[in-house]
Amino acid sequence: MGRIGLTWPLTKIAKVLSHALSPFTSSAWAIAVIALSRSPDLKGVLYVLAGILLTSILPFTFVLRYARREKVEVEIPNREVRPRLFTPVFAGYVASGLLFYALGFREMLALTLSYVEVSLLILLVTLKWKISVHTAGLTVPVTALTCLYGWRMVWLYSLVGLLIWVRAKLKAHSLLQAVSGAAVAAALTSTTFILKF
Repeated sequence: MGRIGLTWPLTKIAKVLSHALSPFTSSAWAIAVIALSRSPDLKGVLYVLAGILLTSILPFTFVLRYARREKVEVEIPNREVRPRLFTPVFAGYVASGLLFYALGFREMLALTLSYVEVSLLILLVTLKWKISVHTAGLTVPVTALTCLYGWRMVWLYSLVGLLIWVRAKLKAHSLLQAVSGAAVAAALTSTTFILKF
């Protein structure tokens, strides 16, 4: 009884954290930090709105509509279905990258390039094996912020560790799948920022 009573709230908390730290939400706050750090004015706000629209809102809207139409969870647990959902995500990242390239915003360009690279690799892996999009999606902005702003951002990796626990707790992924998503994202993002800057 005690064990059941403890498991239920932990699972509930894990679900809330899984949504709160999803790729769509983590990209939004990373974009806000980077854009407003460079331009803490109306221009920065416009950067934030454009970035969030292209990398978060539009892709999430597509995934949400698909989930409702097919009557499945919005996190799309079925590995075989995931590849077709990468198309709108790629489109948003590429459009965002082109926009920030045209604007000469190198930090945001590096962030969107990192998302494109990580998404492409995860798509290829997903064809054969389930890897965590969630942990990868959070690790990209955490690594980007650490590369840009140094050691004061390292604490954000604790959120990655928390999300790894969350995904394993929910049985959405094995521990190896969750860690692999984070490791791939950290490696590609750090390499992109090192080469870009």
